[in-house]
Amino acid sequence: RLISESLYQSSIQLQIELDERKLVEEKIRQQAARTEALASFTQVLTQANQDYQLVLETVVRRAAELLGDGASIFFYASDDEYLQLAAVYNPNPNAIEVFRSEMQARPIRITEGIYAQVLTKDESVLIASISQDELIERAAPERRDYYRKLPFHSMMLAPLHAQGKILGMLGLARHTPNHSYTPDDLVFLQDIADRSALAIFSAQLYQKLEQELAERKIAEERYRLIFENA
Repeated sequence: RLISESLYQSSIQLQIELDERKLVEEKIRQQAARTEALASFTQVLTQANQDYQLVLETVVRRAAELLGDGASIFFYASDDEYLQLAAVYNPNPNAIEVFRSEMQARPIRITEGIYAQVLTKDESVLIASISQDELIERAAPERRDYYRKLPFHSMMLAPLHAQGKILGMLGLARHTPNHSYTPDDLVFLQDIADRSALAIFSAQLYQKLEQELAERKIAEERYRLIFENA
């Protein structure tokens, strides 16, 4: 009996060690896959060059594809009351329409909920599981119909910071139940956000420079016409 008990305990311990090894191996595979995905993401951003709108669209599309379900970028200005929706992507076109319509009708205040936490603390936030009934019950009356149309079951937000300031945030949301984001997903999202912020900041500078050059050409042409007609 003692030998049988010892063999049983040994088999249990061996199974535990095998399970732990499988978990470690799976995590290593996942990290390798995400490292490769980040490299690919950076390359795609580089290919977008300095096209500002293309950079924004590339970020939300790739973030949604890598983490699912929907992704959005909001810009932030400390002197403004609301966040500005800059880009949104979802594989479901109807979800995009519902989201855009809601943000246009009732934009998010910079002091609202977890959005304020991201902006004031400059840190990423994970809400792994969201009760849809509780979300609707606790929401402002004017938002409840929106949450019925577009349910949220898990959510992540990461700040977009570059050159020592917060440009805005990158948000991910799952609209299907029982498929929650994880802490590892949040780390991955922040990696995506950090790369995205640099590309966005660079594209913003390039766009501003192009606008200044265009305005200078217009001014020079105006002065030339005035001089010729003098």
